[in-house]
Amino acid sequence: RATGKVVRAGSEPTLDVAEGNGPVDALFFALQTALQRTYPTVKDVRIADYKVRILDPLSASRAATRVMISFKDDNTGNVWTTVAVDRNIISASANALVDGFEYHLIEHADFCVLCEDDFHDHEHAQALEAAFMANATSVVFAR
Repeated sequence: RATGKVVRAGSEPTLDVAEGNGPVDALFFALQTALQRTYPTVKDVRIADYKVRILDPLSASRAATRVMISFKDDNTGNVWTTVAVDRNIISASANALVDGFEYHLIEHADFCVLCEDDFHDHEHAQALEAAFMANATSVVFAR
């Protein structure tokens, strides 16, 4: 079971609890459920592959863990992969999940404050950034 909390600027936080086949699956569904109210396209996102690798086998359970998650958008057929590293496998998985949803949202956004192609001048960039911050979303996970 996992809890996903999404806070959208100017509105009350939403809290969603989800169950899955293990903690990563539950985190995925909690985040997807929480984001769907604001970003309906995330309903088409699914995990296509999940890989874990211990980066330093000699460190045993203290080793850094690399998590690679491949996502697929069932509507468009697009596939993308995110990678995160942490000594805590759940933290690495959560970071890779958040990055995967962020990538999907950027791909479906009208503009991207992180993308150079969307900026024609400094004043325009500031206006876009202000608009983005007014609708900013932060994500908090809890186990």
